[in-house]
Amino acid sequence: MKRVRHLPWIAVAISALGLGSALTISASGTSTPAPTRAAPTTIATVDLQVLFDGLDELKNMRQALQTRISELEQEPQQILEQMKRINEELDLQELSDKEQLDRRVRLAVLNEEHKAKVQAARLLVQIEDGRMTREMYEKGLGAISLIAQEEGYDLVLLEDQAIPVPDGPTATSRDVQGAILARQILYASESIDVTQQVVQRLNNDYKAGR
Repeated sequence: MKRVRHLPWIAVAISALGLGSALTISASGTSTPAPTRAAPTTIATVDLQVLFDGLDELKNMRQALQTRISELEQEPQQILEQMKRINEELDLQELSDKEQLDRRVRLAVLNEEHKAKVQAARLLVQIEDGRMTREMYEKGLGAISLIAQEEGYDLVLLEDQAIPVPDGPTATSRDVQGAILARQILYASESIDVTQQVVQRLNNDYKAGR
């Protein structure tokens, strides 16, 4: 009569595990791999206000725009001087009725002309300012993209923690909620801020004529 050997407990456990695996494979046809965990995302932030304030090219653009504004203001100022002279003539009360009427008609025409010149100048300035902002924003995006690729950042966010939440006596719930919802970043360490890297790259490119 053969003696039945009792397997050690560890052998029994291994056999049981093997049997379980076999049953799993038999039931599904293939073994199910364990889910892989996504790699951590590397994030950086950029403060656009600080970025724009630090760009040499934008500073020079703004100086040129200020010169242009001064030029645009000259013509409306000349019209105001004409209106002033006409008012001085009317104040003397030495003009005939017809001359006074002519002066007042001229005043009305000059006043409308002045308003039109001012509005046109304001529109031109706004258009030019928008062009400058768009151009520097696009350059900023290009520099941010290069830095992100070089440094291995997966995501670069707009630093918006500086958006204030109204707390004055006239702040309404809509004002407060609007400010809160406008902010996307509730906390970010200064260590992930790459604004100065972007400023330096763009300034270097500008000096190099790029």
